[in-house]
Amino acid sequence: MSKADWTIRIVTLETDINRRAPLLRRLEELGLAYELSFGFDGRTGCTPDMEARIDRATAERRRRRPLTDAEFACALSHRHIYEIIIARDEPGCIVLEDDAQVGPAFASFVRSGAYRGYPMLLLDYGAAYVWPAPRPLGQRLMAHRLAQTPGLATGYTLDRSAAQALLRATNPVCDVADWPMPLERLGAALVAPRIVGHPAPGVLSNIDAGRLAMKLQSRPKSKARYLTAAYWRWRWAKRRGLHFPIGPAVTD
Repeated sequence: MSKADWTIRIVTLETDINRRAPLLRRLEELGLAYELSFGFDGRTGCTPDMEARIDRATAERRRRRPLTDAEFACALSHRHIYEIIIARDEPGCIVLEDDAQVGPAFASFVRSGAYRGYPMLLLDYGAAYVWPAPRPLGQRLMAHRLAQTPGLATGYTLDRSAAQALLRATNPVCDVADWPMPLERLGAALVAPRIVGHPAPGVLSNIDAGRLAMKLQSRPKSKARYLTAAYWRWRWAKRRGLHFPIGPAVTD
C-alpha cells in the first residue's frame, strides 16, 4: 500500500465503525494508506473541555442562529487536524470526512503530488465563484482559484501555512467547520472535476437533523451588514468572479 507525501487523514468518531467502513475499504482497494483522526462527539452534548474551546455567542451572531453541539464538535474535529499538522511539523495533509466517496481519479491525484503547489485545494465543494484563468493540475484536472468560499469540507488538502491560519481562526471555535474564515484569503482553489463525492441529498449526516432544527430559529439579516467591508468584498467577488457549475464527482 502506497503512502502519499502528505498523510491522508480521515475525520471520524471512534464509535462510527460502520459509517467509515466503505471509505476505508475503497482506500485499501486503491492501495492508499490512511490515518484515522478521532474527533469530538457532540451528539450527547458538549463536554466541559469542548465548551472551553468554543464561543457560542459569537457563533450565533455570525450564523444568526444557535449552532448545535454536533456542529461545534465537527468544527473541533477539523481543528484537531490543523493542530496535528503544526504539532508534528508536517508540510500538510489530505483530509477526508468519513462518508467521503473516492475513486481512481482521487488516487491518481494523491500519487501525483499536485497538492504540494497550493496552500489549500477543495476536492469536494458546494456552489462556488472562482476567478478566471484556471491552472492545470495534471490527470485532466484543473485548479480554479476561489473568489468566494463554498461550503462542504468532505475532502480537501491544506499545507502548514493554511493550517496555521485556520487554527488561528478557530481559537476559539465560533463558526461551522466549513469554513471558519474566507478561504480565498489563503489562496485556496477548487479542483475540477470534483474527485471526492458525498452522500446523495436525503442522506442525513450526524449533524444535519439538528442543524435543520436550528435553522428554523434563524434571525433575519441585519441591514447593518451593508456597512461592512466584508459584505462589499463579497458583492465585488460575486460580480467579478465566475459562477462555477458543480458537476458530478469522479468517483468510479
